[in-house]
Amino acid sequence: GTSNVTINSGTITDLFGGGNEAGLTTANVTILDGTISNVYGGSNQSGNITTSNILLGALEDISLDIQYTNRAPGYYPQSNKPTYAQITVTLTNNTDANIQNWEIQLTVPQAEIFANDSPSNITVSGNTFTVNSVNRYYGYNTLTANGGTYSFTFDVLSDTALDAFDVTGVVVGQASSAANSNLSITNLFGGNNLGGVTSSANITAYTGTIGTVYGGGNEASVGSTHLELSGITATDIYGGGNAAAVTGNTYLDIDDSSVSNNVYGGGNEGVVQGNAEVLVNDTHIYGNAFDGGKGSTAVVQHNSTITIDGDSEIGTSSSVAPNGGCVFGSGNAASTGTVAANNSNATVNLVGGIVHGNVYGGPKMAVVYGTTDTNIGTSAVSISGLQEDDIVISGTVFGGGESNASGSETYDWTFISVTEGIDVLI
Repeated sequence: GTSNVTINSGTITDLFGGGNEAGLTTANVTILDGTISNVYGGSNQSGNITTSNILLGALEDISLDIQYTNRAPGYYPQSNKPTYAQITVTLTNNTDANIQNWEIQLTVPQAEIFANDSPSNITVSGNTFTVNSVNRYYGYNTLTANGGTYSFTFDVLSDTALDAFDVTGVVVGQASSAANSNLSITNLFGGNNLGGVTSSANITAYTGTIGTVYGGGNEASVGSTHLELSGITATDIYGGGNAAAVTGNTYLDIDDSSVSNNVYGGGNEGVVQGNAEVLVNDTHIYGNAFDGGKGSTAVVQHNSTITIDGDSEIGTSSSVAPNGGCVFGSGNAASTGTVAANNSNATVNLVGGIVHGNVYGGPKMAVVYGTTDTNIGTSAVSISGLQEDDIVISGTVFGGGESNASGSETYDWTFISVTEGIDVLI
């Protein structure tokens, strides 16, 4: 029915929330730290997944403070261990609700417990010390709302030399403080690898350095994708899959992050049969921001919408349009809509940020089969709750698309990038 995979550290080549040739109902993957080449929310060669959930780090619902006193070997002369340490751990509840169930994992090198007079049970497995909220005498060590704390102290003897001894920890039950995480992932896929279908793929990230993020699968389709990425560093981000379709909608929300290349609401080569939506807040995208797909086969068949607010930045002062520093309401070489339906809409909403290149309501070297709406300024965008900020556009605002990929001003004037209508409101 359900798989639960938690990675606290380590070097891993391939990580799957599902099976090799087997599926399941729900796959939950939580990654707090480590170096991983490929992460898949779903299965490998085959096997259907109803819901995949990938969590990188977590919100700091519970903050963790660890203090320890290293004592000289002579403090406990009966032991031949080089280090005797007293460790005090304090948990703080940063939410407005009581937290009864929590669990933490401490990494204590080459140690054994010498004394534990605290109300907490401490389970030792290698260098990992696990502590949860159960009070070993009665009830729970509950963290009360709005700053409630719980502390416990215990003593250890360690084979690690005094000058090399250190204690670290993470909260794994309720949440994790990932501020100091060194998490690194080369490729992150919300769905399956080579076969099978993931009905709903969800990625939530609060930390990590990632090469490429795909909301969908590698060569296996997904039903819908939902990505909420905050505080990450990535090379490219796709709301859709790699060489795989999304049969429903994609949703991509990027906040307080850095993307060294491009962002796409659609896929790399795979079609999105529904809508594609992208939200960018307080994020620097060094290349282009596309609401559609990348390759010519990565069509968004219905509507595409990209909204940029806050202190966001697209490109750099040295960006050359249209290959950098631009916002597109549609895809790169991928269209929005289909010839048969011809009723799709591509929307650009801009209420804050710096665009070093151009703003296009349409695509780059593709077609919107329908209409485009380009809305610039808070009063022009009919969406509440956005973060208003200064708007700077160094280039030109085009209601349509780009017909010359090289950036030359020798245009193909016969190329139609929008078939039905254009509306620009500034």
